Amino acid sequence: MAELRAIEDGTDGFVDGGAPRLQPLGTSMHYLGTTRMGLVDDGHSVCGPTGAVWGHPTVFVVGNGVIDTATACNPTLTSVAYALLTADARQLLA
Repeated sequence: MAELRAIEDGTDGFVDGGAPRLQPLGTSMHYLGTTRMGLVDDGHSVCGPTGAVWGHPTVFVVGNGVIDTATACNPTLTSVAYALLTADARQLLA
């Protein structure tokens, strides 16, 4: 925040409503983790580490839903990384 304030001081300031602010702990502008990923089918997760849905080995899930923890930035790169992991695992079935 101090760095952002220093940038503001060296410019004409932020546009109305554009000043940096901290969100309350636990909030996110990106919903994630709604499709729980787990290491084993213990009844608490939907899929394994490669996105394969438990009990349905040819059904895969990808996207922000399988990101298992809050991120400190936009989750796009993490989501793409999981999708690539899932795609690699899917290719092994072909």
